[in-house]
Amino acid sequence: PQVKTCGPRTGPPDFGKVQERLNLFRGSCGAGMHRRDQRRKSLISVRQVRTCAGLAASEEVQDGLLQSFLFDAESMDTCYTLERLMLETIPLARAMGLRVLEFDDNRLALSAPLAANVNDKGCAFGGSLVSLMTLSCWGLTMLKLDEAGIKADVFVQDSEIRYLAPVWDELIAEAHLDPGQDWSGFIAQLNEKGKARVTLHAEVTTLEGGGVACRFTGQFVAKRHGAKT
Repeated sequence: PQVKTCGPRTGPPDFGKVQERLNLFRGSCGAGMHRRDQRRKSLISVRQVRTCAGLAASEEVQDGLLQSFLFDAESMDTCYTLERLMLETIPLARAMGLRVLEFDDNRLALSAPLAANVNDKGCAFGGSLVSLMTLSCWGLTMLKLDEAGIKADVFVQDSEIRYLAPVWDELIAEAHLDPGQDWSGFIAQLNEKGKARVTLHAEVTTLEGGGVACRFTGQFVAKRHGAKT
């Protein structure tokens, strides 16, 4: 897909300098703040320049910040493809206003606006929170299968969620693999047996203080296309 930017480019970027600027920007998201708060603010900044599965042409981010994210074109293409898949095949994702924020090979972050996912008390609806976390884990699994060149269907088999605090702003969920497992073992088992299970975790944090608003743990099953089970 073509990426549209909001201003003229003067030539190919110096990727080393761009990476350095991105790191500096992320560090300035909240010096001295809790690590989760910094991470959330960084992801919100990514969301500000990525809309409609691409890049936002916002005047506020045009000067420097936008180009800082252009260095990882492959990651953006991956995010774009996954977001298109979710929005085109999962009606709930469209209704929630889901966006893919970031994929760094080990973690996947998704977002959804509060306005489309609010409850009667004005904070995030619990069903939207669990849906966003489930989709983040499902999406991460799909991306790892795609990296391995495997076509498979992925299902959530079992899950557990804990609601710890209300969310009064943008919903951002970040998924990662269970520390006791590894993707290579999951892929090997899927190739060998045509079916494999994997456990993932996801969290939604609050905007102020970076506290955890809810935690999700789910076991997902992948069934390779054409496998006899």
